[in-house]
Amino acid sequence: MTGPMLELSKGGPYEDIAKGVDSGNSKYYTNAPSNSPQVIANVISKAINAKNPKTRYAAGKLAKMTLFMRRWLNDKAFDKAVMNMLK
Repeated sequence: MTGPMLELSKGGPYEDIAKGVDSGNSKYYTNAPSNSPQVIANVISKAINAKNPKTRYAAGKLAKMTLFMRRWLNDKAFDKAVMNMLK
């Protein structure tokens, strides 16, 4: 999933961040229950058919938590939380 990112960043200033993203993805998505594509498709269908669609729809494992953090943390704290997840 992150192969091209790792290849393109190799030897560059973003290599360490790319490795962190790859490591975080591996830890999170290996042997972890994930949402089926149907979950996202259902939310898209709901948005398309809504009389008054929302600006954002939360769907997926971390969507609600991420939106909550984004809302209540300042930019610096949010960025730090995201970067800590990548380590």
